[in-house]
Amino acid sequence: MNSFKLTLLVFLFTGFNCFAQSEAAVVKAVIDQMFDGMRKGDSALVHKVFIDEVKMETIVTSANGEGQLRTSSLSSFLQAVGTPHDEVWDERLLDYQITIEGAMAGISLDSL
Repeated sequence: MNSFKLTLLVFLFTGFNCFAQSEAAVVKAVIDQMFDGMRKGDSALVHKVFIDEVKMETIVTSANGEGQLRTSSLSSFLQAVGTPHDEVWDERLLDYQITIEGAMAGISLDSL
C-alpha cells in the first residue's frame, strides 16, 4: 500500500444519535472504525462506515513525479481491503480537523 495516500475522506451519514457523545466524537469513531478495519483486513467493518454512492479518490505519483488524482469505486476499495496481503495497512491521521454541517462531516488533513 506504499502508493496509497489517503488525502481526503468525506463521510456522509444520517441517523446518528449523539446522546452521550459530541458529533465530532461520533465522526472520529467512524474514522477510527474505517482504519481499524483496514488494519485488520476486514472489508465488512470498513463497509459499515460508507454509504453506497461514495467516490473514492487518492493522489498517486506518476512515473514523471507528478501528482495525479485517481478515482475508484467503493467496491474495488473493499475488495482490496479484504484480499489477503502480507503487509498491514496501518494508515494514521496525525493532524486533522473534523467539520460538521448538518448531515455532512468532512476531514481537513493538514499534515499530509
